Amino acid sequence: MGVGESDASVYYVADQVPDGGPQRVFVSADTVLERQFVLGSSGMGNPPNSDYSFGFQNESATAAADGGTLFINQRGGVAVIVGLGPPFSRNLYSPDADDIPLRIVDGGALRGFAIRNLPYEIEYVADAANGDSIVVTESEDVWSTSDIRLFYGSPSHMVEATDVIDSPDCCEDLFSFEVNGAKYDADFQISSGALDEGTHLTTPAGNVSLKVRSPKPTNLNGFSFVCTGA
Repeated sequence: MGVGESDASVYYVADQVPDGGPQRVFVSADTVLERQFVLGSSGMGNPPNSDYSFGFQNESATAAADGGTLFINQRGGVAVIVGLGPPFSRNLYSPDADDIPLRIVDGGALRGFAIRNLPYEIEYVADAANGDSIVVTESEDVWSTSDIRLFYGSPSHMVEATDVIDSPDCCEDLFSFEVNGAKYDADFQISSGALDEGTHLTTPAGNVSLKVRSPKPTNLNGFSFVCTGA
């Protein structure tokens, strides 16, 4: 959506994940783009002529004052203003309010930069009656299924699933996924806010029960993972 560079050679970036995915903000540290928490965003106008603001905060921040507001104004789908304001600033860029203009640079200037995503947290660790296990982790800033990673298999060889679909509601959290071309459904049944005995796994060979580890593990020691996603 736009890239701005400060006088200290720090890059501020906002992008949009295709197909209705989240709008994200990154701030550079040397040659690493660190993803920020988006605390709130707003937009005015209609693409390709729109004005955006993103309240953001680094994941290690301890107070709202540690963040800022990134402004991007687009005309014809191209950034014409990129600016930086204080935390919880206005919806619109205003140099009269001490917002700082940033130099607009082409996204090619970031070629070769590494990406540091937000940390992932353990959501579920469950053991199936067939001897396999499921591990579900979620980004600390979940916007869509793309921020969820699911692994399935024996604890010594957990393979990252593809085509993961999460369908939560009041009474269950249903994950549909594929591993090595086989389709599975992990149905975490919820009763009064807690997982109950109806939690089960549907495999190509039939249904098996799932036992969720409780309390939730704080680490994944003892597991070995094969990652296939980005």
